[in-house]
Amino acid sequence: MRELEESFTSDDGVLYIKLGSCRKPHGIKGGFSLFLYNSDKTVLKNKSNILLLPEASSSSLKEAGEAFKIKTLNTGNKTILYLDGVTDRNQTEAMIPFAVYIDRKSFPEKKEDEVYLNDLIGLEAFDQGTGESHGHVTAVSDNGVQDIIHIIGKEDFNIVYVDSFVHEVNLEENKIIITKPVFE
Repeated sequence: MRELEESFTSDDGVLYIKLGSCRKPHGIKGGFSLFLYNSDKTVLKNKSNILLLPEASSSSLKEAGEAFKIKTLNTGNKTILYLDGVTDRNQTEAMIPFAVYIDRKSFPEKKEDEVYLNDLIGLEAFDQGTGESHGHVTAVSDNGVQDIIHIIGKEDFNIVYVDSFVHEVNLEENKIIITKPVFE
């Protein structure tokens, strides 16, 4: 089973971003109950092309993943997904569990002062006061209240993505300027 990353580049050069996963079927007509990292502002839409990668050897999906087109996507209290070609619960149960990825080019253009959190991964984190490098951003997550940036370097630590800790993001220079929290 391959190690699933938050993002990866395929052999043909496509950058895929992980949006969430599925561990439960929905109904009897081939629906999936999805967990999305950001269900409020998902880039998934009806007719979007997605890549599904198995999260366990019990999944019927090919280890390299399989491409699907979204038939319908309903968001709200639950995120329910229907895929073209998947028409019954037996197919659904066989495919689960899997991770959902989308081509980075499918993301809408962002405003000048906006950044996609996934674009922070790989940036070098510099201290605002000293200019010292703290390491690199290795992941971003959401604790249900706010976005969290994971930094690994001399020390591993997390910071909340708020103005008090994140002062500047410069994608062109591959860096982020932060204030490291003081741990006592």
